[in-house]
Amino acid sequence: MKRLLSWLDAVNEIDQNDRIAAWLDRIIFVFLILMAVSAPHSISASQAAWLIGITVWFFRCLVKPRPRFFKTPLNLAFILFFIWSLTSSILSYAPDISLDKLRGVGLLLVFFLVVNNLRTKKAVFVLVFALIFSCLFNVGSTLYERVTGRGVEIVELSPDSPLILHIIDDVTDKLFIEPVHVGDTLVAIGKRKISSPEDILSEVESKGAVKIKIYHDELYMNIDVAKVDLLSGETAAAKLGIITWKKNYNWRAQGFFGHFSTYAEALQLISALIFGLLIAALANSDRRKMAVVLGIVLAAFLVALLLTVTRASQAAFVVSSLVVAMIGTSRKTVLALLIVSVPVALIGLYVLQKSRNIGVYDTKDNSTTWRQTVYREGVDLATGSPRHLAVGVGMDSIKRYAKEWHLFDDGRLPMGHFHSTPLQLLVERGLPALLIWLWILWLFGSSIWRKLRSADILDWRERGVLLGGFGALVGFFVSGIVHYNLGDGEVAMVFYLIMGLSIVLTKTFTQTQDASEV
Repeated sequence: MKRLLSWLDAVNEIDQNDRIAAWLDRIIFVFLILMAVSAPHSISASQAAWLIGITVWFFRCLVKPRPRFFKTPLNLAFILFFIWSLTSSILSYAPDISLDKLRGVGLLLVFFLVVNNLRTKKAVFVLVFALIFSCLFNVGSTLYERVTGRGVEIVELSPDSPLILHIIDDVTDKLFIEPVHVGDTLVAIGKRKISSPEDILSEVESKGAVKIKIYHDELYMNIDVAKVDLLSGETAAAKLGIITWKKNYNWRAQGFFGHFSTYAEALQLISALIFGLLIAALANSDRRKMAVVLGIVLAAFLVALLLTVTRASQAAFVVSSLVVAMIGTSRKTVLALLIVSVPVALIGLYVLQKSRNIGVYDTKDNSTTWRQTVYREGVDLATGSPRHLAVGVGMDSIKRYAKEWHLFDDGRLPMGHFHSTPLQLLVERGLPALLIWLWILWLFGSSIWRKLRSADILDWRERGVLLGGFGALVGFFVSGIVHYNLGDGEVAMVFYLIMGLSIVLTKTFTQTQDASEV
């Protein structure tokens, strides 16, 4: 215990003169680490760590000697962004819904918690590597499961199989009858993963009735199967009406998250951080072994990103990595990266075609045509009146007024959002909110750029994190053009965390940091 406390005090320069203040500082730092560790896996765990950290920080501000607030260029912009979001929510067509959504806007406090409680470069590096290597666990799990296969994929099904009786939609919980199709995969019963028909039969017979999660056409749904509906037969497959089955090796990876696009966005942000560190390590002749390790880790992340089959996130990483390479390394390295990226892009196209049977831009793809429709409707709604342009219609108010506003092709398309961060901000919170958000991104990028151009960066890790932060900014913006990634809590937390870690490194530190490895 003493060693742990000594390590916490040394890494984050915690003053031990006041016992209460020191303990509060230690607790905040511990929960910052826990937030970084859990961010790539679980929104509930990362938010719990963040909320506890915020609460302890509040009490720490009441204890003398009171901590000083770090004045960053982004503080005012973030405050204005929240105030305008609050104003828009109050003036919303559905204020009860919009005000409730302010909890998501409040995630920007992740940034303030980080920048005001990390005092050293070492503390930043601890969180950076905790974030990366924690995410490596779900990347490893994704790759392992892809190699070994998962679930029970239906090859041939008996027409009287109990698996075709009832399907309950996992989101709407509505019941409808539809047969399980060839190619559908039985994935899990509750939290227990399925690996064979025997697994299914044992659960059904022991519990009487179960809900089986299936993977069908990129969606997850539940099948309701009861013991009384089982067929007669000698094997588990026969009782379930499964004539032929196999392991499934083709699905959109989602890590430990509930959706593949969330996983893809988190992966591309953290991959940008790894890539920045890799570029910095390659430029330092003493860190070639570390460069090899980072290269291997990055390769694993990129394979997992390919397996999400999410075009926008993949394209965003390509753009961000090229930008980071151009500002962080030589022209020869940029050329080498371009040469390497060509076969990688071809592999990505192959995986995309095989998994989703669509091209990069395919007018026959439902997701593409769906976006085209909601983009047009969103622009029309935002510009339909001066009120909408000024304060928007309110966050998530379309859930109540979509029918009245004839959205989603007048109800013929499934309800969702506008699949674009700039458009979503424009529609829901008005043009000022969009401009403030772009101002935040500009201030973030310009702060990193100024630091990178300065001559006082001595540690390769510092340069790597700054390059990675700039790459994450580029990737987040590019992907946000066709994804509402700011509205995804898991993704927003990772982005605000990387933003805070990068901005801490723009501080002027009064003491020379230890250059030893974390």
